[in-house]
Amino acid sequence: MSTQTHPNRCARRMVVLHHRVGAASRRWIDPSQSVVIDDHFDWMFEIDPGGLLTVATAVSINRSSVTAADWIRADWLPDHRRRYLDYQGEIGGDRGTVQRIASAAIVDVVICQSDEATLLRFDLAGWHSRRLPTIVSIEVRFTNDASLDHADHCHRDSVRTAVRLRGWNETNS
Repeated sequence: MSTQTHPNRCARRMVVLHHRVGAASRRWIDPSQSVVIDDHFDWMFEIDPGGLLTVATAVSINRSSVTAADWIRADWLPDHRRRYLDYQGEIGGDRGTVQRIASAAIVDVVICQSDEATLLRFDLAGWHSRRLPTIVSIEVRFTNDASLDHADHCHRDSVRTAVRLRGWNETNS
């Protein structure tokens, strides 16, 4: 297993958007894929000068039942445009609306890779949310053949993705 730490030399950010999907979003997704097509949270991370690493979770994450040790099922979505770090409102093309429900600065990114999985840990500062409890670290795990080196070339539907929220409910873990 290899581990790389990337201290934040310039301000990187992350946001959580509540995506209320429109009719067009439901039509564009092949039902055989494991991609979220209902309303969901988009967790977007600025990790390089390109797009935003994006994973989606159900809106129904329950604070009382999720502990810091739990992995929450997620879907790995295509990278999103950086404008979503600041954008809220209609997406256009009947794809729905997005509303920011949380944001933070990324102070450190740790990447651990093995033959079985890639784990990214985002250490956060300045968590701001009225809907979600304080989160100090978010881990995103990709299992199967996903790695940062060939993420654009692997099949997203063959990759199991999950997130773990540190600081979310530490008293229950």
